Amino acid sequence: MPLFMLGLNFKPVFETGGAVSVEGIGIWIAALLTLGIYSFLYKDNFVYKFSEYLFVGISAGYTLVLTFHKYLKPSLIEPLQEYSRDFYHIITSSSFPVVNPWMLDWQTQLIANKFGTQFQFIFWFTFKIFIFYLFPAILGLMMISRVIPSAAWLSRFPLATIVGYGSGIVIVTTLHASVLEQVKASFVSFAPLLHMKGIDWGIIAQSANDFILVFGLCCAIIYFYFSAEHKGVILGPASNFGIWVLMITFGASFGYTVMARISLLIGRFQFLLGDWMQLVK
Repeated sequence: MPLFMLGLNFKPVFETGGAVSVEGIGIWIAALLTLGIYSFLYKDNFVYKFSEYLFVGISAGYTLVLTFHKYLKPSLIEPLQEYSRDFYHIITSSSFPVVNPWMLDWQTQLIANKFGTQFQFIFWFTFKIFIFYLFPAILGLMMISRVIPSAAWLSRFPLATIVGYGSGIVIVTTLHASVLEQVKASFVSFAPLLHMKGIDWGIIAQSANDFILVFGLCCAIIYFYFSAEHKGVILGPASNFGIWVLMITFGASFGYTVMARISLLIGRFQFLLGDWMQLVK
């Protein structure tokens, strides 16, 4: 039975004049791959594996090309080309202009004979190129040694460098964002409530919110206080309320994550029913 008799109006692959529609082909491929991924809900099958491997392969290839053009080329290849060109012009006393500011400063000092001989220039040029460009490039190449079992130990050096440098950066930012800012936000003032003239429901609501925040924070901290048994008039009820605060927080966080995934699912269904099947606008 033709699809139009079922009320289905899929995105056409051919345009009115008979030419191939690139947009239509792209939508069909995306729709079929989406259904291939969702086929895993039935069971693991060949279509799902093909869609998964295709997605991983395309993502890896795209990431590789993006990394080369966005990071490797502007940060390593182009600077080395610029430095090499300027170095050649300076050494050979060429009439071509020197572009790099650091190299231009060296050229000025060499012409004025203020900063020593060409040997010093060559030494500092080599040192700068090695420290800022060649050494990081060597560390990056050592990461690839993981694919060679006999040389896999070389990858430990760049990994150690990345972990050490990353830890130093993350500790400062995390301490500031996740600790100091949170501690700062927990210090609230009830002065507006005490100096309120008349009934201001906005101030009352804000003060109630601040009280719940501080009280819940204190109870959650008491729950993690293990130097004394959670019994008695204060520690017992406070630790129990702290459990409720933690569970509500974890539940809200989990719900937020689920809603984000549901949003992605809705987006896929909108694509299938709208762009592909053209049932909704």
